[in-house]
Amino acid sequence: MVGERFALRWRQRYVLELRPMCEHMERLREAGHSLPGDPAVVASAVIAMLEQFFYVWLIENGEPGDPQLEDDEAIETLTSLILHGILGPAPHAAVEG
Repeated sequence: MVGERFALRWRQRYVLELRPMCEHMERLREAGHSLPGDPAVVASAVIAMLEQFFYVWLIENGEPGDPQLEDDEAIETLTSLILHGILGPAPHAAVEG
């Protein structure tokens, strides 16, 4: 972010992405779910994780030596990671020991 104009544009776009995620986190907390932190901070962490994931898999074509990632697998992976990483394992998930 060396360009001031670009940094401002990026920040404006980021706020547009962050607001709905923050609202979603707040609704989860109001519904009785225990979040790992303040809803705004959790939302920021999720957005940052998504942006890096998209960069690696869409711009860099994946990690070195890894096969291509199909859209369905990417969506399922991200959905499960975000949902269960925030709310804990699914009720039917087996615990490995």
